[in-house]
This record gives sequence, structure tokens and C-alpha cells, in this order.
Amino acid sequence: MTTMKINNKILFMFLAVLTLFTSCDKDDELNYEKREIVESTDEIDLFMKDHFLDKYNCAIRWKWDDKFVAIDYYVSPPMREVVIKTAEMVEDFWVNPFIESSEGGKAFIEKNFPPEIVFIGSEILNQNGTETLGFAEAGVRITLTEVNQFDLKDEKWLKTQLHTIHHEFTHIVHQTYKLPNGFEKISGSFYSGNSWTTLVDYQKNAKGEVLRDEDGEPIFDHSPAIKRGVTTAYGTTNEFEDFAELVSNFIITDADEFNDTYLPVSDAEIQEAVLKVYNEIIAATTEEVITIKMEAFYAAYLEGKSIEECQAAGDKAVSEYAIKKSVEKSDELRALNSGKIIIKEKLEMTKAYYQNNFDVDLENLRDIVQERIVNAQKGEE
Repeated sequence: MTTMKINNKILFMFLAVLTLFTSCDKDDELNYEKREIVESTDEIDLFMKDHFLDKYNCAIRWKWDDKFVAIDYYVSPPMREVVIKTAEMVEDFWVNPFIESSEGGKAFIEKNFPPEIVFIGSEILNQNGTETLGFAEAGVRITLTEVNQFDLKDEKWLKTQLHTIHHEFTHIVHQTYKLPNGFEKISGSFYSGNSWTTLVDYQKNAKGEVLRDEDGEPIFDHSPAIKRGVTTAYGTTNEFEDFAELVSNFIITDADEFNDTYLPVSDAEIQEAVLKVYNEIIAATTEEVITIKMEAFYAAYLEGKSIEECQAAGDKAVSEYAIKKSVEKSDELRALNSGKIIIKEKLEMTKAYYQNNFDVDLENLRDIVQERIVNAQKGEE
């Protein structure tokens, strides 16, 4: 909002107050008539009343109201045609999985349902260049963004929305019941506060080029965070974001993918991976390996060595390079594994926390959500 707009608003408020005081005095007769509250007949409002307000005492804020967004952000309101579909997604991928997972899950979601859910059509861009995908406020409101891009067959969009929903609901859980006892102590020294953005990294190929998905977006590499025992860079902000990222990623990520990415492996598996790197380099015909071999071959040739000795020099150079890369791989995998051991400890603590306190089986909940994600990609209900 510009200074001129602010000043005009202040002037308008001043004139309004001035008019109030100059047009009313103690001799004036006030004729006040209480107005009846007329319920909306809009089909969207009726749907929200039936599915959320009456069931969970939750108001879905889909009509534009800028009080739900800071004035220094640029956002767009939701399009009318996506509102009910978005609400159905909230039911199908968040509410109903809790209800279907167990009696405890049903009671848990009903008791802790937020009083408000806000739909915003676009993303929210922050001043530091990052994007806010949603947020929870003191356990009373969840805000979802980018609903105008609604497409259940778009796995990336769907998982982004589900990550936001489950992440923000997890905030409501810890805001209401606190964290699992001792959770914050496990990775206490590894939290980075607002410096979490320095841990954001992207997957790269052998040439150091950033890998991109089918939409041209860079693919995140969570290794820097995993080495700290946290699932994502954002999770390293503090123990609360760590908890929310752990739960939400566990729920929305395929079980095999989650295990491969975040859970520890045995020493034998690490050794096997390291040996694989060595053998691949020895057998490789890449430009890099060929160059190493030829440079060593030529250096030996200049020294007057025989062809056999030159070939041996080339093979030795490649072997030394393979050993170097194998050691680097071993160090990398062991650093990752140390972080994964921490993640596993926190995950087991979190599962027990949900099970023992709320009778919520996170694995069963995850399985239900995953089945629905797969069905959505197939176009099934």
C-alpha cells in the first residue's frame, strides 16, 4: 500500500469520525433496528456448511478477504470453479484418511479440526524470494495456496497441496499438545534458523549440471539436511518445522521412496555401493576416464616407456581415480547414514507419540493417502 493510499485512508477515517460526532448528540433519538442474519443460498456456501461448518465447526474462507494475507504480498483469489473441488480434495486426502484409519483417527481429526481454512488462488511470494505454500496460525487456521492450478492428475501439484495440508495440521498438533517428549533435543545443535535457505541444494549430473524435472524445475537434493538428521532444508529451521516436515513427508511420500531417501542402510549396503562406483569407473568409456588414461599413457610415453608400460600407467591412473571417487562416495554415504539414523529415531518417536496419545497409526494413514494419490494419477475416484 502506498503512502498516498495510507494517508487517504487515514483522512477518510478522520472525516467519518468527525461526521459521527457532529451529527449525533445526546438529544438525538437513535432508531436502531436489529437486522436478521440471512444465510447464504450460494451453492458453494451451502456445500461448505454441509461438509465443514456443520460437521467440524470449520469455516472455509474462499471469498476474497485481504485480512488473511499481509498487505506486502501479491496474491490472487481462488476461481469459483475450483473451490468445491479443492474442498473435496481436503476431505478425500486429509480428513477421510484419518477417519478411515482408526476410531482414534476419527476422534482426533474431529477434535483438532481448525476453525478456519483459507483458500488462496495463487502462491504467496516472500520478500526473501522464497514461496509460502501455506501456513497455520496458532492452531486455528490453515491457509492453502495455488488452488487455481487444481489438477489431481498432476502429481507434483497434488503432493504439494497434500504436503501443505499435512504439514500445517502437524503444526496444529504440536501447538495444541506440544512435541513428543525429547524430540527437540535429538537435532538441537543442527537447527539453522533463518539460514535454512543456505542448505537448499539441487541434484546434479556428472558434469555438475543441475537436473530438472519435466516442467523444467530444478530437482531438490535433500542431502545437506539429511546429514543433519532432518528431512528437508526448511525442516532445519527449528524443531517445530522439523516435526511438521517429518510427518508430512512420511505421509505423502511412497513408502519405498521414503525408506530409500531417509532411512539408514547397513554397512554391507554402503560397501556394495562403493564397490559399484569403483567398478563402473574402471569399466567406463566416458570422456573423463579416457582423458585420465590417455594423459597418463602419454606422460609415460614421453619418458621413453614401452607400450606395455604406457598402458599400465594409464590403467593405474584410472584405478587411482576410481579409488579416490570410491572414498568420496564412502564418506558421503556414511555422512548421510549418520543423519538417517537420527531421522529414524525421530520417526519412531513420532509414530509412538501419535499411537499412544491419539490412537493414530501413521503408517496406516500413510497407506490410505498413498493409495488415493495413485488412484488420482489414474483418474480414479
